[in-house]
Amino acid sequence: MSSMTTEEANLAWYRVNCERDAHGYKGETSKARARRLREGWFDKWAPEGKPGIDIGCSHDPLNQTFRRFDFIFGDGDATTMDGVPNDLFHTVYASNVLEHLSYPHKAIQRWYEICRPGGHLIIIVPHRELYEKKRFLPSTWNPEHTYFWLPDQEDPPCTKSLKKEVLNAIPDADIVEFRTIDEGYDYSLGKHEHAVGEFGIEIIVRKPKKVWTYEQLPDLKTVYNLDTEQPLTTILQDDVSMEISPQDIPHINLVIESEEIQ
Repeated sequence: MSSMTTEEANLAWYRVNCERDAHGYKGETSKARARRLREGWFDKWAPEGKPGIDIGCSHDPLNQTFRRFDFIFGDGDATTMDGVPNDLFHTVYASNVLEHLSYPHKAIQRWYEICRPGGHLIIIVPHRELYEKKRFLPSTWNPEHTYFWLPDQEDPPCTKSLKKEVLNAIPDADIVEFRTIDEGYDYSLGKHEHAVGEFGIEIIVRKPKKVWTYEQLPDLKTVYNLDTEQPLTTILQDDVSMEISPQDIPHINLVIESEEIQ
């Protein structure tokens, strides 16, 4: 059987969108909200009280406090994240974005860079067997998809492994969560019917924290975090746990007040 033409794929996607609008369709992030609340997912991985960025959220944001990064808001390429500083966000969230990008390896590296030490990079992609239900591009449901995704297995040329792609981009990645999510999924539907329920692969990577002790600088009196304008002693109790040396000070956005300055 021959694959769909681009025109046919676009028409299929248009029909899906019309059906979604008619039935009050929820985006993938909204769809997952009840489950995440039940699991305590937000408190654990994406606390609203800490800075976060929601990449490619469109009109389906994770919450009301995170920075929304999407071309519909005038933002640029999600692969390069131009203008976004490194080590800035406690939570970097990218749901159903990676499958749209031509260079997912570069995107994962960049997203990890903008995640601050002690924070989490959260990536969700549609599971090929639950969503695409086919081996070869184009996607029946979204002609913009550049790759299909499976958790561990690669199936060239169209399908990548999410875990392998993350480890290729971040060789020492601390993967704290990795699972297929099929909450409410209707397994009775055929391969030519759009998926109902959740159909994602979720991976969460923790970026190592940084610790700076007073013993490293005997003349140290007070260290302030410029992001929060709070003493580092307060931050240390909550946000840090990897040793850094004094020469790292210029790279972690701190102001130092020593006894000599006083």
